[in-house]
Amino acid sequence: MVRKNVILICIDGGRLDHAQSSKIFNSMLSKGIFFPQTITYAPYTNSAIHAVISGSYGNRNGCFSYWHSLKFKKSEFKTLTEYLQENGFFTYADVHSSIVLPKIGFDEYQVFDESLVDLTQRHSKILEMLDEKKQNFFLYLHFSSIHDGIRDKVLKAYNNFSDEYFDNKKEL
Repeated sequence: MVRKNVILICIDGGRLDHAQSSKIFNSMLSKGIFFPQTITYAPYTNSAIHAVISGSYGNRNGCFSYWHSLKFKKSEFKTLTEYLQENGFFTYADVHSSIVLPKIGFDEYQVFDESLVDLTQRHSKILEMLDEKKQNFFLYLHFSSIHDGIRDKVLKAYNNFSDEYFDNKKEL
């Protein structure tokens, strides 16, 4: 039996040019399909991911701002994970925050503390575990290391009026 798995990796804060020059990323390309021309619904993760999972923009699905994840109209939208689950897929999510992705249609939904884990190791173990199941699976992985670096080195260190940051764009 040929297994067909779906793995959605959110590289939070990532840039296309850096992903395409990554050895790890390029090794994955040989095993799947990459969509380099995707356009996001929103410039922040929560609404963008809710749009992907529901197939609908946030102004319709309820998640139209950073803090509207809890207003997602789950009774009005069947999610990708529900469709896959109904078709025999084991569905698994690994996220840094429960507001990023609706929990609907997941067999397992794990939330990790982004400051305490090695995501490369963690995600590798999850892939090994799912491969051992011998069942088609959908896996959502949230790679937040880039996001964490920006949060810690920029957002927590500077504010909207920090001359030290805005006057040194090349260095920072």
